[in-house]
Amino acid sequence: MSNSFSHALLGVDFSPATEPLLTCVPNLMSLGVEKMTLVYVMDIHYPRAPETEHVSHYEKRLGELAATFEAQGVDVDTQVRVGDPAEEVLTAASEQHASVIVVGSHGQNVFGEALLGSVASTLTQKSTLPVLVLAVEAAGDPEDEQCRVVRSDLCTHILHPTDFSSVAERAYAYLTGLGRCPETITLLHVQDRKQATRIQWANIEEYDRLDQARLQRLQADLEGRSEAEVEIRLERGPTARTVVKVAEELEASLIVLGKQGRGYLSEVMLGSASRYVVRHARVPVLLIPAPR
Repeated sequence: MSNSFSHALLGVDFSPATEPLLTCVPNLMSLGVEKMTLVYVMDIHYPRAPETEHVSHYEKRLGELAATFEAQGVDVDTQVRVGDPAEEVLTAASEQHASVIVVGSHGQNVFGEALLGSVASTLTQKSTLPVLVLAVEAAGDPEDEQCRVVRSDLCTHILHPTDFSSVAERAYAYLTGLGRCPETITLLHVQDRKQATRIQWANIEEYDRLDQARLQRLQADLEGRSEAEVEIRLERGPTARTVVKVAEELEASLIVLGKQGRGYLSEVMLGSASRYVVRHARVPVLLIPAPR
């Protein structure tokens, strides 16, 4: 699956998180992005309906952003739309034939969880396109409304958790489409006792052998496709927590994760475990949806 992310669509809301999120645009080029569409949606849910004469104001602001990126060699176009922000972003992505939607989390709460805004949350649930979630947090005093992107170097070390399901295979196909991007790739499979039957757990040594062999086949395939150093890890424990733990240990720069699958990704739409990874990993997460 070559050039999987040639056209990225990014929703802009001009909040304090917008500027740091936009600093990641040049880094998206490393994923193969050749074109960027910036979309601002005038939200009909505000107490006062948006005035149509404001459209030109936001078109000008988007045009200024686009000019900055065009000076860096990025092909950018812009859209101002009126309606429900999440639905309009999804419609724009479909109309523009975008290949990936980029959203930002909105910092962290007192428990250290990333705060997905309502728009970002809806996009991760409903999108039939891959969604790249970039973690944004307060820089210094939160009252200053200064934000920064936690990590923007997407290609240093990619972590790919797999459960060997068909959806995981689709996520793997996107991983192979990143070309020369990754310097290092770690393939991870987590054996979760809660997801295994008693018979399976009683024969854990056999399952270790089978899972290790599966990982080694993927490793050999990736080594034949890219110049990246490919590592494999077989872990036991709660899957979502283990993914987050391994990402932290490896100082991963990106997690490529299927949204559905066997075991920890079995829920419809954005399951609780993949949602856990997005909310707890201080790492960008690329969510790959199941085919429909």
